[in-house]
Parts: sequence; structure tokens; C-alpha cells
Amino acid sequence: MASPHSASQLRFGTNSAPCVLGYDTSCCGSGLRGLPTWSLDANVIKDIGVYRERIGAQFYWLVTNVPNHFQSGGPSLSLSSPTTFGREGGGGSPRSMEFGIRVHW
Repeated sequence: MASPHSASQLRFGTNSAPCVLGYDTSCCGSGLRGLPTWSLDANVIKDIGVYRERIGAQFYWLVTNVPNHFQSGGPSLSLSSPTTFGREGGGGSPRSMEFGIRVHW
């Protein structure tokens, strides 16, 4: 069965109609909104001058995903696998930390 809306209506949005799930496969995005996402990262850097500011070091600590919270992906809209249809996917990346020292001269 053909889509009830023409491709030009969906593409340019001047006379666009809402997506019809199951028929329209080229809608903007997935057609459904997932949960909002956000991330909190932190950097701590300390510069140390050793010899008349010609030789020095820089200590750093970088942390990503500081609160270590769950980041949900969008809902699965694959009609070919009904067991996962509508389920939230993803999980995001866990908290990661990086420590380092840079020496400059």
C-alpha cells in the first residue's frame, strides 16, 4: 500500500502532514520523541612552574559523565521485530576518568 502523503509534502514542510507509522518510512526523525538527554563533564588542571617558567608541569584530571546517570536512547520503531518495538534502548557510557601530567620546557 502506498503512503497517503506525497514525498514533497513530508520533505519541505510547508503543507506537511504528521507521519503515519507503518506507512511513512522517510519522516523527519523517528516520529516519536524519546527522553531528554544531558551530560555533565569536569576538568581540573593545575599548572606548576619549576624553573623560571621555562620548565614546568601541568597536572590534569578529566571526568566524563560525572553523575554516572543512565542516558536512554530513543524508542525502537522496527516493525520487523515486534518484541523490541517501542522499547527504550541505549544506556550511555559509564563515568570515565583520566589523570595525567604534561612536562614542558
